[in-house]
Amino acid sequence: MKSSSLQQGVKALEENNYSSAISLIEQWIENHPDDPAGFWYQRIFYEKIGKTKLAQSSFSKALQLDPSLSFQLKDTTDSANYRIDSIPEGFQDLENPNLHIEQGYLSYIQENYLNAIDELNLTIEMDSLAMEAWYFRGRANMKIKRWEEATYDLSQALSIGGPNANVFLAKGQVRYQTNQLKDALRDFELTIHYDSVDASGYYQRGITLQRLGKIAQACQDLIKAKTMGMLEAKEVCEIICKTD
Repeated sequence: MKSSSLQQGVKALEENNYSSAISLIEQWIENHPDDPAGFWYQRIFYEKIGKTKLAQSSFSKALQLDPSLSFQLKDTTDSANYRIDSIPEGFQDLENPNLHIEQGYLSYIQENYLNAIDELNLTIEMDSLAMEAWYFRGRANMKIKRWEEATYDLSQALSIGGPNANVFLAKGQVRYQTNQLKDALRDFELTIHYDSVDASGYYQRGITLQRLGKIAQACQDLIKAKTMGMLEAKEVCEIICKTD
């Protein structure tokens, strides 16, 4: 099978062939502007050549497209180094807030949430306007059920970065877990408003409506999430909505 321009760009990046790497990676970005992987590797390129501000911009774009960076957890290219499990070479300046957000993210996906919070604390101390650090610290606090801290962090992320479906989704999940159901419902409605093609917003709004006793409305959302391919919604529909 012919390699994609991104795969070829990653290979060139690994071989320190920077001119070919950036040409191929930017070709991928031009043709696939909604793929966070392109911006992720563009970020690594900029880090390797010492362009920190450009690297931060690319990293931010990758996070905006996929705040969980879940694409890293999938083997979607032939490159052995596609999945990132270490800090890229040449990016070891301890005074660089990007280093700590990367380390915080890596700790997060390794389920070391306390270490993630420590690293993200350092990022925020160095750059209090780093929206991604507030968002990831909020998610880490959610994982260890520090609901009040999570709410604060997610509110800060919204204040800095403006409306964001993923942040509204996380904030709604906190409120759902703490029985603030009407507030959670508003957050999930905002999630859907800013991203109507993600099943998560419909699913979360559906289970919130179900807890509020609005079964008919709940089933509308749950069935929609199910038709969008969400397994959890299918399972809940079978119980609540009596669907196959």
